[in-house]
Amino acid sequence: MNRIREAAAHFALRDDSPLVDAGRYNPHLGSEDFLGTHPGANGTLTADEPTDGSPATRWAAAEDAAYPVTLDIGFGTDTTFDQVSLDEYTDSGTNPRVRTFALQRWDTGTGTWVTFASRDTGIGHDLTVTGFGGVTTSLLRVAPTGKIATEQYTPTTTEIAVYDG
Repeated sequence: MNRIREAAAHFALRDDSPLVDAGRYNPHLGSEDFLGTHPGANGTLTADEPTDGSPATRWAAAEDAAYPVTLDIGFGTDTTFDQVSLDEYTDSGTNPRVRTFALQRWDTGTGTWVTFASRDTGIGHDLTVTGFGGVTTSLLRVAPTGKIATEQYTPTTTEIAVYDG
């Protein structure tokens, strides 16, 4: 194995390469690249990424996740909004994946999730969902409920934001 790694080292990525951690994470292949130098996406596509204000980071559902997939966002306090902005991650090898989704608020009185908006036209890039009036909640759930028929992978999202007014 050492001789194989020595030979492969000639093809190693530089630390500043845009290809570092740019591939799809597959948990069945381990948590490091072949040379043992880059940890891959394992642990970096977490649920806090789409709310960090950076389009360079993202969340991804586990590759074996079943629809509906849910992503819950806690505001820490009741927050009122009338717009939800969503953005799916895409690149030259990643197409939009979500066909249908629901936006839900947590109802503390009943202890249940209540759908306040849903769409069957996908998320794609820079979707702003409006028309549901003002919602006040401490928790927002983004729930992709179905995938585009030609896609096999689960959702991956770069940004989720709420706005009032």
